Amino acid sequence: IVFVFFWMPLYESVPGTIDLLGKAGINFWMLTGDEQNAAIQIAVSCNLISP
Repeated sequence: IVFVFFWMPLYESVPGTIDLLGKAGINFWMLTGDEQNAAIQIAVSCNLISP
């Protein structure tokens, strides 16, 4: 399990890096104190989930 911590806005390389690590079989958890809709938008923007 890999924990990724970042602040908005995302660094340009974050979505691609997370995508590559996911393809390598590495699982991710995203922890956020945001409202559910904001958390979903963050997860989509960094390729943790598809839109």
